[in-house]
Amino acid sequence: MLPQTHSLNPQMAATRTEIFQAALSMSMLMQAEILVDQNKEIMNDIKAIKRNTEMAWSLNTLQEDALRRIMLHWLIQPVNSYNKTMIPRIEEWMDMYAERKLQIYDYNESIFKQQAVRAFINNHQYADRSNLRAKIFASVDANESSSHFSDKMIKLYFQGVIDRSTRKMIHAQMALARRVARSILTQGLAKGKETHFWDHMESELQKLVKLHGHDRTKEGWVMWYDTIIALETAACETAVIGSAANSRSKRQSKRKRLANALDLGNVNSTPHVEEMDSALDEFNPTRADGHDTMGDMHDTQSPDQYASDD
Repeated sequence: MLPQTHSLNPQMAATRTEIFQAALSMSMLMQAEILVDQNKEIMNDIKAIKRNTEMAWSLNTLQEDALRRIMLHWLIQPVNSYNKTMIPRIEEWMDMYAERKLQIYDYNESIFKQQAVRAFINNHQYADRSNLRAKIFASVDANESSSHFSDKMIKLYFQGVIDRSTRKMIHAQMALARRVARSILTQGLAKGKETHFWDHMESELQKLVKLHGHDRTKEGWVMWYDTIIALETAACETAVIGSAANSRSKRQSKRKRLANALDLGNVNSTPHVEEMDSALDEFNPTRADGHDTMGDMHDTQSPDQYASDD
């Protein structure tokens, strides 16, 4: 006789199924929570690696060269303030083009990369200013024409194609810089001394901003461009005339000393003027160190003499 079987109550079977499903769901939930925790740890590790990598990040040589060119480009721009305007403009350019033109990826999201770039800018801006100032002083001392000097700086520093309006603005900015340098040279403050050149430039620019406003396209600024360029051009021409007169005076002085040495009497009436000039030229009294062996000192300056910090 077969053993008697008992069928499960449908309600009990349903309860067992629910218990099994609940247990399975609980197990899966616990595994999911474990995976979430593990994922959080992995993400934290990735963030730490990324942070450490960014902290050690620095500009490569190509990026440094490109950024230096951008800094020099802005250095000769017609800005209203070198202290308040130039650096913000460079930083604004970096915000827009760092990734596309310098291949500094995630620049806007990385505080470490931004800090590294700002440190680079701050470390080099003073040397760049000093070099430009030295060129400005040397150009004035050599009486280089204002337009020639400005065009030379544009060719050296300006990036991209320049239009006529921008070129004129830069010519005016360089003319102002040369007039500031000329004033300092006139006072005898440029030889091995602090010139405070950029402080003087800032002061002059703030006076102009107060007079004409911040918009460089306004009529007042446009008139100033013509005026400052004309004034600096005239100053160069005056210096040329003065230099020529000074040369004639020096030549007459040398003739007089030579005539006295030879007991020739009045040098300007002597029939030996041409012979004396020929003798002076042949004698070539200026030594290589710039000292006139007949008593005149030629004041020769090199850019290095103006390269000390303000």
